[in-house]
Amino acid sequence: MALPVLRHVAFALLVLPLVPPLFASDIPLVSDADEGCEGSSDTCGFGFRPEEAAAFAEVDELEGMDEDTGNGKVALIIVDLQKDFCEPDGSLMVKGSLDIIPTINTLRSLPFFDEVFLTADFHPIDHVSFYTQHRGKTSKDIGVTLVDLPDDMGRQVLWPPHCIAHSVGAAFHPDLKRQPTDHIILKGQRKEQTPIVGSLKASGIRSVYVMGLAMDYCVGSTAVDAANYGFHTYMVEDATAGVAKDTMDVMRNNLKEAGVTLLSSTAVQRRASWAKGKATKPHTAASRK
Repeated sequence: MALPVLRHVAFALLVLPLVPPLFASDIPLVSDADEGCEGSSDTCGFGFRPEEAAAFAEVDELEGMDEDTGNGKVALIIVDLQKDFCEPDGSLMVKGSLDIIPTINTLRSLPFFDEVFLTADFHPIDHVSFYTQHRGKTSKDIGVTLVDLPDDMGRQVLWPPHCIAHSVGAAFHPDLKRQPTDHIILKGQRKEQTPIVGSLKASGIRSVYVMGLAMDYCVGSTAVDAANYGFHTYMVEDATAGVAKDTMDVMRNNLKEAGVTLLSSTAVQRRASWAKGKATKPHTAASRK
C-alpha cells in the first residue's frame, strides 16, 4: 500500500514546481537576514517606547539642524498602500483608497525627499489581530472588539484576515510608483520595535512626511511615534484615507497633542519649491558682494 502513496508524492514533487504560485505578492519574500527588506515588527507605528526615545534623543548627532532646509534630510513614509486595504475588493478596504494614489505618486517624485520608506503589513496566517483566531468572535467584532495581547503588549482591535505574508492581498497596489531605492519595512510579524527608527537616523533624517492607509490607524500611529522620537513630523491629509469619522477625529487630536503638523499636498509642494530655492541660494560672503 505504501508504493502508490510514494508514486503520488513523487509525482507531486515533479509537477508542483510547474504550477503558478498561489500567493503572487510583489513584496519581497524575505526574512530579516535577506536583502530587500529592513526588518519587521508587530506594531502599527514605530512601536514607541519612551525609554528608547530618550536614549535616541541623547545620542542624536543631528540635533540642531534646520528643519527642511537640506541640512537635515527629509523622508517620505508611505504607509500600507496594499491591495487588501484598497478598493474595490480588499478584505479590509478603505473608502477613498484609490483616490490618494495619484497624489502620493506626485509627492514621491519630488526631489525634496531624500529617502522614501514603504511600510507594509505582512502577517502570519494566524495573526492575533484576526477575529478568526479568537473563539466565539465573528465579523460583528471587526473594528470594535479589543483582545488582550500576551506579554503585557496591550490590547488589539480585531480585524478580518488581511495582508497575509506572500498573499496577493499583501502586495503593494500596482498603481503605486516604486523605485529600487525604496526602503521596505514589513510589519505585523514580531513584537519588537520597527527598525525604521534606526534606518531614519542612520540616513540622517530629521523630518518625515507620512501618508497612506489608514489615517485613523497605522498612518496616524506612525506619525505620532515619529514625533515622539523627535522627528519633525507632518501628515499629508489629502494623501491619506481613513476608516471612520469618529476614529479619524480621535486620531487627529492625538496627532495635534504629539506635535504633528497636518498639511495639504499643495503645502508640501510649496515647501519643496522653497527648500530647493534655499539650497541653491549662495551662502558665502563673497557671493553676497
